[in-house]
Amino acid sequence: MTLTEFKKLNKDSGRCWFDTETMRHFSTEIEFWDAAGGFFVTSEKFNRMDPKTYTVRMADFNSGRVQTVGEFRQENSLQDAVNRIIEFKKDGK
Repeated sequence: MTLTEFKKLNKDSGRCWFDTETMRHFSTEIEFWDAAGGFFVTSEKFNRMDPKTYTVRMADFNSGRVQTVGEFRQENSLQDAVNRIIEFKKDGK
């Protein structure tokens, strides 16, 4: 499923995870999307002095829900977040 398709599913299921105002409020950007597995990475940066950090997420292609995998803002780099997805998929979780 493409990110655009999932955004529509999320909205159509009554959720507002990708709403422009919601994303702006949390300073969230989508950095990576795994169309086959539903994993994606967001970045968050709350102010100029705050370092950009990354969160691994999982899209539920049936319900339109988004879940955080691990902890919010757990990774310090995009590569670390993508590596976490690779490990997660390898372990079959």
